[in-house]
Amino acid sequence: MFLKRKLLNTLGHKPNRSTSLDRLEKLSDLRSSKLGEYSPTSYLEIWDPRCEKLKGHVFDSRSLYLLEDAIIEPKQGLIYSGKGNLLEDCTPWPQLHVYNSFPWNTSKHTSYLEIDFAIYLTSNPYYHWLIEDLASTIHSLREFPHSPIIVYKDCPAYVHDFVSELPNEIIYVKGPVRVKSLLMINKGRDSGWPHPVDLENLRSYGPFVKAFNHSSQDHQVYISRKNSQRSPKNESQIEELFQSKGYKSVRLEEFNLFEQITLLSNMTSMAGIHGAGLTNLIWMQNPEKLLDIANESYWTECFHRLAAMSRTEYEAKIYKGVCESEVPIDLIKNYFA
Repeated sequence: MFLKRKLLNTLGHKPNRSTSLDRLEKLSDLRSSKLGEYSPTSYLEIWDPRCEKLKGHVFDSRSLYLLEDAIIEPKQGLIYSGKGNLLEDCTPWPQLHVYNSFPWNTSKHTSYLEIDFAIYLTSNPYYHWLIEDLASTIHSLREFPHSPIIVYKDCPAYVHDFVSELPNEIIYVKGPVRVKSLLMINKGRDSGWPHPVDLENLRSYGPFVKAFNHSSQDHQVYISRKNSQRSPKNESQIEELFQSKGYKSVRLEEFNLFEQITLLSNMTSMAGIHGAGLTNLIWMQNPEKLLDIANESYWTECFHRLAAMSRTEYEAKIYKGVCESEVPIDLIKNYFA
């Protein structure tokens, strides 16, 4: 890791090479225009079952900006000034975390994309893409419906599913590109805290609403991680137990984004191993219960917060060892007792 950081320093990416629209004492080296407010300052408190106490968070106000002469790294959605300085406002992560994740290096010599104006869509992992990134892109599209969209060439399937439904010009790029004007909604230090405005924008987006299913007879679903990372060694046994209790077992990787929405929108109870699949709780129109089967070494804040904001009863079953360890089956049977 030390050698990687040293290499990044040599290439020009240093943790102090940054700029900001509103977080630094010095003026930003990125020209920008504020086009309107996206979400106001607000405060939220949610019970954290991991430490058994209330935790609060302040959401700073966010606005839609037009940036001039900006460099966009399309995979993570990181934005740099024309001088190669990271724009802190483009990410919900602390600057040091971004640096430690080894983002692609950019330079002021990055070539221009032959367009005057663009919106971008990240290719981040599913939870962060859906909960932290997608809503701001949807809002930008509502404001500028004919804008071309910059997308990472090797984007995940769910990104491709989303843009395939759009009439806009989709520009696939392999790496950082420079554009004359770029739309961006600034981000607060909110990673791990779903924003109520973002959730509302996702749930009210026309193509998603159109995909909602109101006729399915299945109301309970088990999200399987079988054959995926962090799947416990006895997940087949867990899956069979849920099926015996009337749950429909699904592997979401077998469905595209819109098929997943159709599949899950009429469900009332969801269960599964702690992982990105549980993010799809947001598509359930009348959610009642979420069971999160988490390992003691990997129990993040994502889903108890998402459940609270969806007015859903949350319960966690925590098992010991590593994520791939066997889950005591009696732990799951107790859920049905």
